[in-house]
Amino acid sequence: MHQSVTADDNIERLSSCGKYTVLRVPFAPNGDRNIADLLLVPQDAGSYPAVIFNHGTSLMATDYKDLLSHVASHGYIVMAPQIYNPLAVVTTSVKTEQAKALATQVWVAQNISSCLPAGVSVDSSQGVFVAGHSRGGGVAYLTATERPHTAPAVAGYIGVDPVDTKLCARETAHLQRGQAWFTGRASDRRSLRAHLKAQTIAEFYSESTAPSWHVVADAAGHMDLLDDQLGWISRTAMNVCKQSKLQRSQVRPWLGGLIVAFLQDTVQRSSFSDPFVTGTSKQSHVETFLNSSPSDLALFVERKQAAY
Repeated sequence: MHQSVTADDNIERLSSCGKYTVLRVPFAPNGDRNIADLLLVPQDAGSYPAVIFNHGTSLMATDYKDLLSHVASHGYIVMAPQIYNPLAVVTTSVKTEQAKALATQVWVAQNISSCLPAGVSVDSSQGVFVAGHSRGGGVAYLTATERPHTAPAVAGYIGVDPVDTKLCARETAHLQRGQAWFTGRASDRRSLRAHLKAQTIAEFYSESTAPSWHVVADAAGHMDLLDDQLGWISRTAMNVCKQSKLQRSQVRPWLGGLIVAFLQDTVQRSSFSDPFVTGTSKQSHVETFLNSSPSDLALFVERKQAAY
């Protein structure tokens, strides 16, 4: 007899760490990768989809370790490159960051195997997921839309408060492959301290093709996905943005669960044999997760649904 899975079961499962023990793979000082890069992999042998995540302005890849470890524990290989030294942010450029981010995606598709534990490999059958936070979300979007033929296919895009910083000169480009998912905070858009323009996230979403999601957690802050323990540079960057009243330790599991729900829907890797069922209506993991999300997040959700 089939035992129904409730929305509460869904959000509890996805907001908790997954079944996989996660390892951080270190990089040698004189190797082809930055020693500050963050590579998180499931310990168990298997083939896992890859997610490449770009950090925000003046932040470290390791500032997202808790969030990205959460994602990896559900069966994903997560690579977060350190695109530039946070102290050198004034000397970098979007095009340089875009090139480095794209090079990392190619590296994951072609060269990561030598760094992975025995028996662990990247499942590249549907391509790689590109993702990022703040400015890193904008750069990730560029890599997804302006793509050379040598790059791996894009399975989907995840933008967490993507910022269009210094991207004004870019031509409008539409993401033609894979699903897209965006999240933002409406209150931050009204704050000059958050360096967000009112139309930024809406414009990213409007440029995406179906299927895609736009989720606004109005009660959460722009930096609420970061770890609790941060270095002084990252703390300074965080303090530039308006702070929310929520604890980061409260927001991270919810956001991690939502990201995992999106990934599972996209690659169809649910650990359940059937989609979640609420009553008689089949729902995606994202739908079920959002329907049971805490009300104090003050969610606004819109969706572009593909016709099948």
